[in-house]
Amino acid sequence: MVISEMAYNVSSVTLNPPPLTQSVEHSCSLILLLDCLLHIARRDGLLAWWNGLLPSLVLVSNPAINFMIYEALKRNILPTLALWVSKKILHV
Repeated sequence: MVISEMAYNVSSVTLNPPPLTQSVEHSCSLILLLDCLLHIARRDGLLAWWNGLLPSLVLVSNPAINFMIYEALKRNILPTLALWVSKKILHV
């Protein structure tokens, strides 16, 4: 009987953990997006909103250029390949 109660208590603790509480206090509560933007502007200045923009644009441009080249090649080469296959110049 004691063992079964202990097993029940252990399983109820592991299977049904108590809900997490929001007890961690933040020094600056940023509830809304506007509050966050105002906080950044006051603390770091307006130019802080643009920090990291240039590296992000560089990282985004490479896949964009690759995709444009891929689509252009696909649009121009596939009809030619289809024509060659239909004329039996190219055997696939």
